[in-house]
Amino acid sequence: MNDISSNTAFILGSGFCVEFGIPLIDTITNDLRKFFCRDNFQQIVNRWKEEGDVDFSDETLNSFFSLIEDQTLNYEQIIGKLEELYEQHRSPINDEFLGLLYRLNEYLSIIFIKYHTDVSKFQERIVLYKGIKNITERYKPTWIFTLNHDLLIEMIASEYEIPLSEGLGIEVKKILFVDTLRGIRYHVKSNIFPIQNLNLDKMTFFPKNKYGINLVKIHGSLGLYTFDDRNFIIKLFPERLSLNDWIKSLVKINLMSHPIDLPKSINEISFYDERGVLQFLRRTLLSGEHKFHKKFNQEAPHEFLRLFSEKLKDFSNLIIIGYGLKDVHINEILINWLTDNFGHQIFIIDPHLKEIPRFLVNFSKRIKLINKTATEFLNNPEF
Repeated sequence: MNDISSNTAFILGSGFCVEFGIPLIDTITNDLRKFFCRDNFQQIVNRWKEEGDVDFSDETLNSFFSLIEDQTLNYEQIIGKLEELYEQHRSPINDEFLGLLYRLNEYLSIIFIKYHTDVSKFQERIVLYKGIKNITERYKPTWIFTLNHDLLIEMIASEYEIPLSEGLGIEVKKILFVDTLRGIRYHVKSNIFPIQNLNLDKMTFFPKNKYGINLVKIHGSLGLYTFDDRNFIIKLFPERLSLNDWIKSLVKINLMSHPIDLPKSINEISFYDERGVLQFLRRTLLSGEHKFHKKFNQEAPHEFLRLFSEKLKDFSNLIIIGYGLKDVHINEILINWLTDNFGHQIFIIDPHLKEIPRFLVNFSKRIKLINKTATEFLNNPEF
């Protein structure tokens, strides 16, 4: 790398994962539309009604289908509009919109899981990301703030034997999942950490000059859940840290059969532990246009966003890879960081971006555009 100090952090968006085989927003939106389109989802709702499980009024469903059918909206905007409809109505109608929100977010998780199941493709493509090994050897530790929900960084770290910390403690606990329908029992490793301790003083990130990756998943993740009435955040990981085992563990946990003697829970994983006690893991994926808005019940801890804002102050340089610069809450932090110190600068890695985004124009002398893909930059990080 040329002309850039080691005092550097990284922020990743969805463009970082494209070459790995995880698609961008338009493909995800189309997948969501196929399931929730009027012809398909109406039949599912009718079946629920017959079974006495759930009911939605025609008015609510028509409003929902109008959003799904609006081709100008992506899935983030659909979720945002649905959240607004929830805010605009009173009970019981707002409860119906809330139920649809939960189902939309749950199916979004399933879509992302689906794109993690092609092991052979991932094994072929992970070599494209080998350049991250050299980056981690330069920046010790390498701080990565990601807006993505996938497990790509975990898999890269495992593949290239790079130590990884999410700051969630060093104690490893085994959780026994009991699939009561199939009679299957299996263990998964975990870090369990109090949400109230999600701050730089108490989290266990690698210290300065320590080799490894410090990873903060600002918008939640397929591997992160809240636990025990949201008192704890829990990270699940496989017995063996290999690409194949990360994927197997992800699929097992998320697509495990629901306890047969209980009603189906939405956007959470319910299971019996080794004591026979019912437990719930709530998914943390955060999507939509109102991320971290206090009006909405969102599982991704707000502490992750605060952590990003506080830790960013320790760096002079920020390398942005694959982030479309559309999230207001992230952009506000970037503006404040640039305003606080005239020595702060941003490098935007994007193969197509030709102009500095409007909200950064006032800082244009400290913004540099680098027209490379994520892996082109990782393997040849010249400025």
